[in-house]
Amino acid sequence: MAGSASEMAIFQRVVERGSFAGASEDVGSSPSAVAKLITRLEQRLGVRLINRTTRHLALTAEGENRFFGCRLKPSPSSRVRNRLMPFTRL
Repeated sequence: MAGSASEMAIFQRVVERGSFAGASEDVGSSPSAVAKLITRLEQRLGVRLINRTTRHLALTAEGENRFFGCRLKPSPSSRVRNRLMPFTRL
């Protein structure tokens, strides 16, 4: 379902939406498939990113580092936009 970059994007959606179900709506997949993708991502990275209970998701310290690391990296579209519009008035 996903490569490394898209796994991280889905991880980011899970954190932003606060649930596998919310993220699954955004990516057009089932909540179960999103949960399994996150489990595979955690296994590949060798760290737990999200602590899960039946009613709650919580980022681990490593999950926070990965999440905020993802958000700080500019996307290709934002780099293009920044080059095209270097000056913006607020």
